[in-house]
Amino acid sequence: MLKERLDIQEDVMSKLWNIQQLRSGQPESRKDMLRFGLISGLSGLVLGFAAAFLETVIDDGGIWLSILSWLGEFFSRPGIWVFAAMLLAIFSKSSTAAMRQVGIFFAGRLLGYLLYGLAVSGDFSGEFLLTGLLAALLAPVLAIPAWYSKGEGTAAVLIASLFAGLLLQQSIGMSLQFFYFKHLEELILFLLLLIVYRRPLKQTLLLAGASVVVAFLLESFGLFVE
Repeated sequence: MLKERLDIQEDVMSKLWNIQQLRSGQPESRKDMLRFGLISGLSGLVLGFAAAFLETVIDDGGIWLSILSWLGEFFSRPGIWVFAAMLLAIFSKSSTAAMRQVGIFFAGRLLGYLLYGLAVSGDFSGEFLLTGLLAALLAPVLAIPAWYSKGEGTAAVLIASLFAGLLLQQSIGMSLQFFYFKHLEELILFLLLLIVYRRPLKQTLLLAGASVVVAFLLESFGLFVE
């Protein structure tokens, strides 16, 4: 009897966590690889250059400089970059394509920042440079589970909650003692990510609930806290 129960539990866990069953990739032609790689690289380059420029804007109270200053603050936080990487990974044709395109995107972002520093400001922010380098190294690896998070089943939902939970943690501070809003923009990104996943109602509720747990744990352990 005990052996039968253990066999059933093992079968359930195997089906739950067999990553190959979550999502099947599609073949990608060389033309697609080149096109999507170019789009990813140029997007990262332009956004990295823009983020470096916006970092230098000083708000003097004028409407346009206030908007640019707000954008500079927005692009200095991880939320928008997490969301961009998730979109690239989710809509890639395979986990390998996701890894490649996200890696190219963040390499372009880092290059854009360096180009701005060399060509315009003549200076670099050490913190931004370090985070850009870490992102370029780690993001391609994280793109693999991000791609599988769009797959079917409970395991895919739980994987998705790790990334959605990070966005939620950037928008809402929570613990057993307090609850407060940090950034409305990241809350909007979190809701947009739920829409992008387009899951049935029960899975969407599970994803939202699991994301709250992830956000709570990240906040409790002081991870990714500003």
